[in-house]
Amino acid sequence: MAYAPPALRRRSRRRRILVIFLILATLAGVIALAVRYRTDRRVAVDYLDAAKLIADDEQLLSAGLGEVFIGVGDLERQEILDRVEELASTSADVRDALAELETTAAVAEAHGFLTVAVGAWDDAFATMGDAIVEVLDGPDVQTGDAALRAAFDLLRIGDRAFFGFTEAVARIEADVMPPEYPAVAFAGGDRSALYDSVAIASRLRNIVKLEGDHDVSIIVTIDPEPLVQEGSIPIVPNAEQFIVNLVVSNEGNLLENRITVSLEGDPQSADVEMIDLQQLVPSLEAGSSTTVTFDVSDLVVPGELYELRARAIIPEDETPDNNSWSLVLVRNAE
Repeated sequence: MAYAPPALRRRSRRRRILVIFLILATLAGVIALAVRYRTDRRVAVDYLDAAKLIADDEQLLSAGLGEVFIGVGDLERQEILDRVEELASTSADVRDALAELETTAAVAEAHGFLTVAVGAWDDAFATMGDAIVEVLDGPDVQTGDAALRAAFDLLRIGDRAFFGFTEAVARIEADVMPPEYPAVAFAGGDRSALYDSVAIASRLRNIVKLEGDHDVSIIVTIDPEPLVQEGSIPIVPNAEQFIVNLVVSNEGNLLENRITVSLEGDPQSADVEMIDLQQLVPSLEAGSSTTVTFDVSDLVVPGELYELRARAIIPEDETPDNNSWSLVLVRNAE
């Protein structure tokens, strides 16, 4: 009987061990590839589902912006600007949501197109409000038209990029099964006539009520109310408190910021200190009012003749006659 030499038997064992290691490594590689495939597929599916929500949001934004320009003849200036600002805020949120999505190689091309589309649309919204203001208030017609045209051009870039996104999605492997996306188009297709910058700018300029109107007014009351006798100076009863209330109203069609409300009391006697008070109204929407209160209980000297003067001040007031008030009075000494 013949026996294999010890060295030969050792080499044979090493080969078997090597083969086992190779098999195990191959199995590990196959398992890793399978796990990675499943992970990439899950990421791709999640991405495409999230992209569907983003596309739905953009479709709503498209409809909202279209309503603004269709309704130019019926909307007030501030309402147009407010609605555009609200749409711009939503657009920025959509852009942020897209930036947070996880991607994989399978959706890289589609993600690139969608990023360009959402970015261009958001850039358009970011400049739209300023473009409309330039059309309405700018001294140069061509500058306003160009600003609006630039914003509309960004919308069209986004439209073309989104079409590229849908084409790229169609090329993704069939087993991913992407959802059905809406045909988002802000300024293309049947909307192209709506986004004619020259026509829109002309419509904006021809609507009188869109012209900016800065106007604030005040109504002043005193507590306690002065007692007025015919032919005499109003006398304020000597109560514990002496309050001057100013109702400040925004009579214009623009949001007013930083309205300075002042109250002065000019005494007849040089020995009595003058009253000089101010309060700031941070902002006041068009058509709204707020009350500003001055407590002068410890400032108005009883028995002294004063001229009280109140004003609400903004940089450009189209009707300054209604934002000031004055009254000569005496606080009863008894």
